[in-house]
Amino acid sequence: MLSTSKLDLILPGIFGRLSDWSAGAVSQPSFPIIERLLSLSNRRKIVVTGYESTLWSLFDPQHSATEELTAGMQLSGGEGDEQVCCADPVHLRLDISRLMLIDQSQFSISDTERTAFSALINEYLAERGGRFFFDSNGRGFLAVKKPRSVSTTPLSEVTGNDISSMMPKGEQKTFWHQIMNELQMLLYSAPFNEARAERGEPAINALWIWGTGQLDRSMEPQYSDVYGSEPFAEALAQSVGIPTHPSPQKFNLSLMPDSSHHLLVLSDLLPHSQYDDYPGWHTIMERLCADWFSPLLDAVRRKQLSRVTLYPCNGTCYVLEPGYQWRFWRWTKPLLSHLS
Repeated sequence: MLSTSKLDLILPGIFGRLSDWSAGAVSQPSFPIIERLLSLSNRRKIVVTGYESTLWSLFDPQHSATEELTAGMQLSGGEGDEQVCCADPVHLRLDISRLMLIDQSQFSISDTERTAFSALINEYLAERGGRFFFDSNGRGFLAVKKPRSVSTTPLSEVTGNDISSMMPKGEQKTFWHQIMNELQMLLYSAPFNEARAERGEPAINALWIWGTGQLDRSMEPQYSDVYGSEPFAEALAQSVGIPTHPSPQKFNLSLMPDSSHHLLVLSDLLPHSQYDDYPGWHTIMERLCADWFSPLLDAVRRKQLSRVTLYPCNGTCYVLEPGYQWRFWRWTKPLLSHLS
């Protein structure tokens, strides 16, 4: 009997920096299970790219590629006339020819540092009609009284990259550029950063601002539950009242009730992709193939899932349904070929 359960699987970083790695000294990686799964599936284009935007479009099917994410308002519970943005404390590292963003997956911030950080930022913002705050999960937000339209780059897309081409864009970008640049100068000599330097820890020397859109519609729950331990996915699910669960170590069908639509976020590959760590990425891929992709393919073959849709966050998705395993005419394509 065919199950009616459906599973959407988000895999940011699965294609990693394959083009760069394969063009360099790294031989083309081979992972037969995921390559077979992708080759059997129907490949479809979607309107958005990037992790946050792809995830957002699954929660808000009306979201378009040109629309600024309303992440600040949605995740902070912001209401009224304020414009609330995501404002993540980050470390900017100057390399030979670029200013690279390092996110909080690579360093920690103590409660004492958060308090000092907030006080310093709020002293600066007080004269500009703004305020900064952390939520209970340590996520940073910046609110201003007068909304200013701008197009921003979500955090995961700039992490590990040069920020120069990813700063806010649009007619009112100057306001945000000024805030971000002046805060960099202010944070440079902050006492808590001097203490971090003495301990050999990276300075918290910038705020990355994104998700500045104003709410003009409410989100409706699209899933029965969400599995995964990635903070952004958990916060987004909780903001619309969807139950969240930690990601299991491996695929376990018994955790997913029948006749339901589930979302699974496997984000372990993402930091290895962002920070150009091929050995780490390769190790995670091997584990995912054994613990997830192989049993998932088997579950679809046995009709225990009616559909699996995989989102690699690159503007495509792959849809696999029972019966697709009989597509003997479909050659198994190498992972790299799916980038074209």
